[in-house]
Amino acid sequence: MREVTVPVDLVSEMKNIMGKVSTRQLLYLIVGGIIHYHIVLNLPTPVDGLYGYVLNALMDFPFILMTFAPAFLYLARYDLYLDKYLWFWWQSKKQTGTWYYHGS
Repeated sequence: MREVTVPVDLVSEMKNIMGKVSTRQLLYLIVGGIIHYHIVLNLPTPVDGLYGYVLNALMDFPFILMTFAPAFLYLARYDLYLDKYLWFWWQSKKQTGTWYYHGS
């Protein structure tokens, strides 16, 4: 009987939601959306109309960047997403020794 090795990626996370978004990323989107709704959208806008809309979009941009970047920004050099990289970096500051990341 012939044996064939099938390459299976056991390291990458499974994309459960429509094959595009993992559960971790969905959790970032839900929690970020709830915080965004309660903080940014309830701020009073000093200007009405189109200028108020543009001003609100400019106020939203840093928050959206902080929400989406850890979930979706992939660092190919370390073979990690940004949130896991930051977690390992933060943990390495608390411990002494040599740290080897998955991609090195």
